[in-house]
Amino acid sequence: MRDWKRRHAAAMATPTLGTHEQAVVELVKAWKLYAAVHERAYGSKVGKDSVLGPAWESIGHALRALLNGETGRLDCASLDSDILRLMERNGIEVD
Repeated sequence: MRDWKRRHAAAMATPTLGTHEQAVVELVKAWKLYAAVHERAYGSKVGKDSVLGPAWESIGHALRALLNGETGRLDCASLDSDILRLMERNGIEVD
């Protein structure tokens, strides 16, 4: 495994406490959890909700913008791709 992949995986699994790395990991996980909880509760993708979908989408875009700041060992390109894929899987059109 390439070194950057190992560092990224380690950061995602156990982010360094009290750092931007931890903050970014926890924000992404909470955003992802919200989508899963919404689907379980309502049986539909959060992106298809006319009220909550735009709010959830804007969080995704904000998370992508935060990747321009300090992120520790995280690989921002990988996270950016993950965020876009999650948006697509939850009913958001991305280009």
